Amino acid sequence: MSLDQPPVLPQELVDNIIDHLYSDTLTLRACALTSRRWLHTARYHIFHRISIRIDVDLTRLLHLLQNSPHIPPYIHILSLIGRQNNRIQNYLLLQQLLPNIDELILQCFELFDTCDEFLDLFYNHFTGIKSLQLLGCTLGNANYLVDLLSAKPNLESILLRYNTVHYLPDPSNPVKRRALPQLKSISTDSLFTRDPTIEKTLIHGSFPCLHTLDLEPVKVLNLNDFESVTALLKKVSPTLVNLSIPLRIATIQDTMFEQIQRLNTFSNIPQLRSLYLYNLKLDKESTSGLLPLILSQLQPSSLNIQYILVECACDIDVETIEDFNHVQWTQIDEMFHHPHFGSLKVVMFQIRTRSGPPDSGVRAFGNDFRDHLPYLKNRGVLRVVLKRGQIRHW
Repeated sequence: MSLDQPPVLPQELVDNIIDHLYSDTLTLRACALTSRRWLHTARYHIFHRISIRIDVDLTRLLHLLQNSPHIPPYIHILSLIGRQNNRIQNYLLLQQLLPNIDELILQCFELFDTCDEFLDLFYNHFTGIKSLQLLGCTLGNANYLVDLLSAKPNLESILLRYNTVHYLPDPSNPVKRRALPQLKSISTDSLFTRDPTIEKTLIHGSFPCLHTLDLEPVKVLNLNDFESVTALLKKVSPTLVNLSIPLRIATIQDTMFEQIQRLNTFSNIPQLRSLYLYNLKLDKESTSGLLPLILSQLQPSSLNIQYILVECACDIDVETIEDFNHVQWTQIDEMFHHPHFGSLKVVMFQIRTRSGPPDSGVRAFGNDFRDHLPYLKNRGVLRVVLKRGQIRHW
């Protein structure tokens, strides 16, 4: 067969096939050996993300990169796991060998002192990254994290999970105004509500492009936290498109209604398209009224909203829809008649129960639930998902 003979499959089709195998490393390796035309796309997926345990894999990775110069250009996501017990020179060499890193993931790192050479490494290198994830890291001071974020001018995404801060500064101390002009997404757990420095940085920072705010990992809000959440929402509301937020309060549940009503938390978010409300206690009369309250605050401004997910966690043994007779179904359904909800594509209720209804009653429960919201049902946008025995514990 002539080497110049055209391929049997168009290159676009080959690329699409390989793209669907992005997580199947063994098959991707086989594809890379099949044809030169398959090689580039297969390598892209094989080496796109590198995840290493630095105590055992870092030296081997450096050896591989130095002896295989075709690999580094494909690596865009670098995940480093474990305590940094290697020499700093190894990390500097790693940074030099990987010029195309867009996303940096640090897991279980310890950054204690401003003189720490590892802290200096992450301040002054990997400056071009667009995404930063800190998972289970220990910071000596919250200001280190603030400075680290400020040292990444191209940062578009921040994800914080399970991190520990040893020293929490005095809440009365002023925090410098920080600007992250490219930042588009923030996802944070309780570090936001627990640490006054992080809280002030987010509230008083400048994020002109932010469109996604994920506070669901916070899990449980203290009553005073809603003031911080409201202040942050007001800050980013002009550009905010996606919002995820928990509706569980650690103190007296009854006062949440008054708090949201007084602060007008969900008003004036004109670009909002998706709203995810987590852990709403639909089985409690005192908190079931939160949903119509939030909808009433959204109505005047949220012309673009398309997706609403309401996760309802029930502390009772649910038998039938009669267990939710206290919910203001008619009021909720009528609110969706409003023209401001004309763009809605999906309204999903995800019901988590300790037990029940029985297998024989699941279909009837779903149908009864839909019948209580006839406008949404007839419009074809209502979804109901029942998850029995799946109450989330925190």
